Amino acid sequence: MSIYRLQADAEKFMSFYIDNDELSYKMGEDVMLHINPVPEKYNKIWNTPDGCFYKPDDFKDAENIPDITIWAYYLILNEKAYNKLYKVLEPQGEFLSVNCEGYSYYIYNPLVIADEMNAVNTEKTSKNVVDGVYLGLNSIEFKEEKLTGILLFKTAYDFNPIFCTEKFKDIVKQNNLDGLLFKENLEGIV
Repeated sequence: MSIYRLQADAEKFMSFYIDNDELSYKMGEDVMLHINPVPEKYNKIWNTPDGCFYKPDDFKDAENIPDITIWAYYLILNEKAYNKLYKVLEPQGEFLSVNCEGYSYYIYNPLVIADEMNAVNTEKTSKNVVDGVYLGLNSIEFKEEKLTGILLFKTAYDFNPIFCTEKFKDIVKQNNLDGLLFKENLEGIV
């Protein structure tokens, strides 16, 4: 089994966005969904916000709307992706509705943390901290045998990236869902 870091394919596909004011208006000012990287359930307070897709300034060729992409610390799924992935993802996270240009989309909030399953090899994992400022991961390694049956997960070492197993990648590819890149460089260092 292989592990991948998920990344939005921003060169080919438009990016997703929910305005901060929209989130505050719908959820209240205490909900910082877009800046809270720690997995936390939101379904009990959820009021469907409006979002949109846009072309990133750096990628003017990004013309198409993806089936599945990343926004902040979450996945964004269109109806096709939602229908294909709901049964396998729902036990490991939560789906939250979002309106987007007249269509129903879904935010998927992955709630599995590898550290809680003892699935991070702490001897081969380290953070890049300079002058007390966290800059990312120097290295990370997972104990794949501890992730049996898991599709998507995060780690307390850096809650920003969403990681996935080979099984999730296969399901996405088998269902022809576009918009994600599966990076073998887990640290995200170029």
